[in-house]
Amino acid sequence: MSNYLYLKKMLYIVSLSAVSIVIGLVEIPNPFSFFGPWAAFVRLDFSDVVVLVALVVMGPKETVSVILLRSLIRPLILPKMGFAMDYVGEFLAITASLSILFAYMSARKFLKRKEEPLLYVLPVQEEKLTKKDWAVYLGFGIVFLSVGMLAANYFFATPLYLSMFGATQSQTSLHFTVFSYVKDSAPPFTLFSFFIAALISYTPFNIMKSILIISIFLALKPRLKYLEL
Repeated sequence: MSNYLYLKKMLYIVSLSAVSIVIGLVEIPNPFSFFGPWAAFVRLDFSDVVVLVALVVMGPKETVSVILLRSLIRPLILPKMGFAMDYVGEFLAITASLSILFAYMSARKFLKRKEEPLLYVLPVQEEKLTKKDWAVYLGFGIVFLSVGMLAANYFFATPLYLSMFGATQSQTSLHFTVFSYVKDSAPPFTLFSFFIAALISYTPFNIMKSILIISIFLALKPRLKYLEL
């Protein structure tokens, strides 16, 4: 790789990370906040549209760098709930971004669409998406994001958040997994009841988020070839 191309990629990684942080400043309350006990705590932002843009422009490795750089810097310049809680939130943000990234890549492979990063090859003509294409991209997005975020919240993030807020019988212990948390939870949970609470709290939101993020990106994608790369 030439020094020029390497520098160009570094500039795009930093720039797209910054754009992702700025876009993420606009947060929309969860319209499904009444669905479950923790549904009101999640917020919708559109920073993951930038993640998909990074994928199309640079490729998957550089996109992971965008995700990690964004999540490393954002709590430092935009603190919300304190260092520890902010980075738990960033763990969830990374999980969401990677879920959407892998969903798009898997759907593209399923549809047998070969796309070179725009940084290397500019397509002469963008293939129009059919209804089947839209259904596949949205379907993969819904499944990957819903399952990925449910697993992250159920096994790790929600137990840790709740124990940080003192929602335990001991009111002092931190629990990093659901298995230890349910033994000390207040109000009491079983593994199954905790799973159901997580399912109804997060899944409707993540279905909505995946549909919005992927729809916005697919609408923008044909215009990306006009970027000055």
